[in-house]
Amino acid sequence: ERFGDIGETIETADQDARAISTQATWEMTQDRLALGWGGGSFRYIFPMYQRNYPEIYHYSYREDRGWVGRRIYRYAHNDIVQFIAEYGAVGSGLVLLALLWILFSAFHTFSFSAFFLLVGFAASMSHAFLDFIFNSPAYWMAFLGLLTASSKLLQMEAARKRNRREMP
Repeated sequence: ERFGDIGETIETADQDARAISTQATWEMTQDRLALGWGGGSFRYIFPMYQRNYPEIYHYSYREDRGWVGRRIYRYAHNDIVQFIAEYGAVGSGLVLLALLWILFSAFHTFSFSAFFLLVGFAASMSHAFLDFIFNSPAYWMAFLGLLTASSKLLQMEAARKRNRREMP
């Protein structure tokens, strides 16, 4: 009962406020794709693009007064698109390369642990695409710390197995 009709939610997903705010954020991103608008600038720049979408710009529509109230967005509800909007392709590319370097450094030898690390990374990025989990520095630190520690442990395990095979 709390979630309503899931089928209707899926059918009208493109009309959801999160999907519309992602679309407006993507428009914002395209205007400064290379270098972005600057870190933390989303809440100041987004209203210029939000204005083009009355369904996310205003709180509600009343028959007697028309559109009423203005919504304030501090985050895009899509960390990945917001990150690209703020830091551009250059800044986002550098962060992505660093994350992929950490992730793939664990794959010297394939193991189930490495597979689960990859699945966890993919799940985190999928969640970031639908919500704004990485706007908290605590989440970033926990994510990066766990990713780095897991990767290092997998590297150490691979080195231990190699050394064990080389010993007579």
